[in-house]
Amino acid sequence: MSHPDSGKPSDSNALEREVFLLRRKLERTRLAMRLLENAKDRYDSLYFQAITHLSESLELNEKMVSVAPLGVAVFVAATGKCIMANTALARILGAEDPGQIYAGDFREMPNLQGIGLLEAAGKALALGKEQRLEINLVTSFGKRVWMDCVMAPFVARSEKHLMAMVNDTTERHVAEEARRHAQKMESLALMAGGIAHDFNNLFQVLLSNLEMVHSGRLGSEHAGQAFERMLDCVSQAQTLSGRLLEYSGKGFRNSRTLNLYPFLAEDLPRLSSLAGRNVLLEDATPSSSQTFQGDPDQLRQVVGNLVVNAAEATTQNQSPILLSVSFLEDPSGLPIGVWVVPPPEGPCLCVAVSDRGCGIPGEQILSICDPFFTTKEMGRGLGLSAALGILRGHGAGFHIQSRPGAGSTFRALFPAGAPLAAESPVVAAPGLSVAPRTILVVDDDPDVRSSSGEILQEFFGYRVIEAVDGVDAVEVFRRHADQIQVILMDASMPRMNGGEALDAIKAIRPEVKAILASGYSESMNRETFQAHGFLTYLKKPYRIKELKQALDFVFGVPLQL
Repeated sequence: MSHPDSGKPSDSNALEREVFLLRRKLERTRLAMRLLENAKDRYDSLYFQAITHLSESLELNEKMVSVAPLGVAVFVAATGKCIMANTALARILGAEDPGQIYAGDFREMPNLQGIGLLEAAGKALALGKEQRLEINLVTSFGKRVWMDCVMAPFVARSEKHLMAMVNDTTERHVAEEARRHAQKMESLALMAGGIAHDFNNLFQVLLSNLEMVHSGRLGSEHAGQAFERMLDCVSQAQTLSGRLLEYSGKGFRNSRTLNLYPFLAEDLPRLSSLAGRNVLLEDATPSSSQTFQGDPDQLRQVVGNLVVNAAEATTQNQSPILLSVSFLEDPSGLPIGVWVVPPPEGPCLCVAVSDRGCGIPGEQILSICDPFFTTKEMGRGLGLSAALGILRGHGAGFHIQSRPGAGSTFRALFPAGAPLAAESPVVAAPGLSVAPRTILVVDDDPDVRSSSGEILQEFFGYRVIEAVDGVDAVEVFRRHADQIQVILMDASMPRMNGGEALDAIKAIRPEVKAILASGYSESMNRETFQAHGFLTYLKKPYRIKELKQALDFVFGVPLQL
């Protein structure tokens, strides 16, 4: 039999179970809350540590950039505005502090125009690749500096930026310039010693023979031989002087249009004789009509000197020397070597002389063209240096490719050009029925004036009037214009040069005849003497027979010595 309250224990158990479950949920919730609070505390701690670390990293990076020896700046690509610059950059540019660099658009700065920096910056941004170049400029702060620059593009906050990293190389360039100056002075000292040695030998011969003749003890035959020796010494001195002018690029040049391959082919026997072995000629030009403008005698000297140099480098194996002619659209495609003189712009005609000799050590390549420099027991004086001067005078480049033990190739690169129009023959002026009576001799050297005047008087019977320079020549001619038939005019004089003086004299009497005399190519080339109206020229020093030939040409009247 059941009791009316028999369900209470069951309800009580259920209630207790619910309370238990609620307590467990509450405890779990509290635990979860504590875990959440702990996690939040941990997150806050980590966040604080991260912010602190980031701040410290940024501060460290800023300090590192600020104290870096390299100059660093960051620019916004769209505006060109500087948003960061360090102390090193300010020091390199000559600014008092980095803040002075922030002003303005770097793309508009006039001192950055035309040095390649803006072009490199644009290329870096366009290609997304860093660009490097070395520049020399005067900064906005008035400081001249050499800089090695790296332009590195990057994107930050969806905006293009450009970082410039700059290394000051001024000190290195100053040191290099000092080294080059020291080498130049050493070269000049070597040249001066060599010139003094050669000239002193000539002077010794001249002095000995002059004293013998002056003593009166020599018979006529021996006196004649002494004079022949003295004339030979003067001729050698003239040759040496000419080589010095060629070395400076100021030697006499009689340019004409040359077809290179036939010209060299005709000269092969002489070159083989100079080398003492076979000289082989190859033609790599696309057409045998490739020409250039140059002096044939000087070109023969250049090629001859290069061939002799190649022969001396191959004394051990007696291998043939290879001479080649080629046409180059772009000289930059040549094998790696040293440009002693940069190539001319545009297409070139290349004359190459190659040997299989001992080669040249890298540290000696530039020195071998110095006057009187040699690695041999017996030096050759002005050989390669004279060739170098001739090439400079022709606007030609000079390239040397060599490796010790593997031979050398010397290349002369001349500006190529189409054949020039044939020059009109120079016709001698109409002759006079009688020899002219008066010649005006113009020279700033009194010894030259007196000796030339004496020759004209004693050998040719002319009356001579002298003038000490161009200004004096104009005044003298103004006083004696009706008497003077011809002028012997020096080219280089103080106050007024020969060309200017003749222009002024022709304003007085346009038909006056004149001969130009000088030792410099600037005054001696065909264009100069024809431009001022000279009928012919004499290259100093000239001999009596050469003066006679010039007078014969001007007047068309044969004169007998």
